[in-house]
Amino acid sequence: MGRDKQNSSRSVNAVAPVEWPPRGRLVAALALAALAAAVFWNALPNGFHLDDQYHVVDNPGIQQVWPPWRHFVNPRTISTLDRIVQYRPLLPLTLSFSYALTGQDPAGFRAWNIALQVAAAVLVFFFMRALLATAGWRASRTGIRADWVALAAAVIFAVHPVAGVPVNYICARDLLLSQLFLFASLLVYLRMRVRGETAWRWAAVLGLFALALLSKTHVAVAPALILALEWTVRGERLTAWRPWGRAALYGAVVAAFFAWTRFGLQFSDWSQAMAGPPGAAATYALTQLRLHLVHYLPNFAWPFAIRLAPDVGRAAGWMDGAVWAGFVLVIGSVVLAFAWRRRTPAAAAAVLGYWILQVPESSVFPLHLVVSDYRPYAGSPFLFLLAALALAACLRRPWWHLAAAALTLYFSLASVAMNRVWCTGETLWTHSVAYGGDALAHHNLAMSIADRDDPRVRHHLEEAVRRSPNFVLAHLNLGLWLIQHGQVEAGLAECERARRLEPDWAQTYYWLARAHSRLGRRAEAAAASARATTLDPDNRMYLKQAAYDAQAAGDFVGSLAFTGRLKALGMEDAETLFLEGFARQKTGDLPGAVAAYRAYLLQDPRHAQVVFNLAYALMNLGNYPEAIIRFEEVLKLKPEYREVHFHLAACYERLNRPELAARERALYGLHHTEVTKSGE
Repeated sequence: MGRDKQNSSRSVNAVAPVEWPPRGRLVAALALAALAAAVFWNALPNGFHLDDQYHVVDNPGIQQVWPPWRHFVNPRTISTLDRIVQYRPLLPLTLSFSYALTGQDPAGFRAWNIALQVAAAVLVFFFMRALLATAGWRASRTGIRADWVALAAAVIFAVHPVAGVPVNYICARDLLLSQLFLFASLLVYLRMRVRGETAWRWAAVLGLFALALLSKTHVAVAPALILALEWTVRGERLTAWRPWGRAALYGAVVAAFFAWTRFGLQFSDWSQAMAGPPGAAATYALTQLRLHLVHYLPNFAWPFAIRLAPDVGRAAGWMDGAVWAGFVLVIGSVVLAFAWRRRTPAAAAAVLGYWILQVPESSVFPLHLVVSDYRPYAGSPFLFLLAALALAACLRRPWWHLAAAALTLYFSLASVAMNRVWCTGETLWTHSVAYGGDALAHHNLAMSIADRDDPRVRHHLEEAVRRSPNFVLAHLNLGLWLIQHGQVEAGLAECERARRLEPDWAQTYYWLARAHSRLGRRAEAAAASARATTLDPDNRMYLKQAAYDAQAAGDFVGSLAFTGRLKALGMEDAETLFLEGFARQKTGDLPGAVAAYRAYLLQDPRHAQVVFNLAYALMNLGNYPEAIIRFEEVLKLKPEYREVHFHLAACYERLNRPELAARERALYGLHHTEVTKSGE
């Protein structure tokens, strides 16, 4: 009897992080996957948002899978926006897989995102298990075993609304991919440290990490993560060379990656982070200290406030009390991690892991956006582990289990509700504005309802301009709205204000051209769109607009120059071919017009106007038999197009077929009489 009690006591206090049998662990992983999939299932019908337009909808780089290696040697396949210089080849590669399977259906793309989040959650579960095992987690007086702690952390990570941003925002798949491969690498690393280091195991560890880097570069801080794990859960001294040597292997992968992008691809992913006015880094860093306390961490507890483009303000300087409070939060938690490293190494690892993963985007590197509510996602597994450990330290069974279940239910229901926010652009930006959105939120809400005659459009555009007077796009869209609603001079003034703010931004001239075109100012429109192509010579949208505007202004030679540049860029779509054909026809190049129209009809054989233009060009070239065939095609496609009979009569006369010519003249004359009577 005494021996039984002794063994029972030992079972509670033993270093036994893993007590579930393999079948139990499998059941837990499957239940975790099912829960994560169920929580985000209602996100499937949601539409495309923001940069999805450039990464997915309009991106020809993802519309074919083969050859897959092109994404690794050409960073431009990621987006149609030239300003986006990011080397994340796994993003366009996986997007091309989605496109091949489901086309442009957003549900098909989002299903992949859900699957990636599910897979990442399962890997987080096994990683947390391995971390607690390595740390020698003890059930302690509460009797909460490591399996339960790891599962709780993974479940909250799986269902928390902070994951809803990359799940719903399709082009944020890069974050899901990086999370998946990073935690896969860390899991294999911890298991390798127990089972023994071999070349093959190191190859797997570093290969998975390389895939994480090829997904999103924020994982470049992984060498610091390795040092933190070695120092905390492995108990290694940082004065020894072995932890540094292991971290250096991760660092070698990072160095190889940036060497390839810098010298092989001739650009740097970090150039965007380091650009900015003097003092930008300091202001950004101070603002981030403030944000951790007043924004990011509160959003974990109240996730309904998670939104795009939040208006949180910038730090005023070191005199800002929230900055000092944030500083105390960060430094204090790190100091506590140092103090805890022997007694609770898992908690120390969780604190350090969270802050290390926050460094790339929420530290001294001034990124384009000061705040993004998806940024805590990368480090969130460590934060949720810390929460699970804190509950285990405070609660006994079954209260710990009840608390974990309550949190799971709370965050699951919150995610289901937040998924509905992403339904349309209007619902997304209405939510952002309601919870304190910035100028961008107001602008995008206006654009989401711009197709309706809604007075809120003007209100939100004016609010965007008020909040951010240098917001060029808001000035442009406000100007276009005013012009559309009859306030021409006020609208042009807004467009000109945008041009003055960004005199070298091609998009300004593009939209200014659209405004002039809408007003019938053809020469001004042509000049503005031509200027846009000068500033951004390879932009297909600008070149096509310039071709249109040149034709509208009667400059068909100039239009041909723009269509020629489009074709040189590989753009031989139907619109370009029509513009080329019409311009060649107007300049007297009838053979060239015929060739352009024939190429157009290979893509769209049922366009009546193009068939008519081709027939007319053939008639003027003396090819009357084919012209007749084409004119008759026009009548089949558009029977009311009776003017065709006039040209058919001319063709039959040239072929010396007077009876057929007379018939066509009669049909044309009959139609002409009907039109005249109708006019009377």
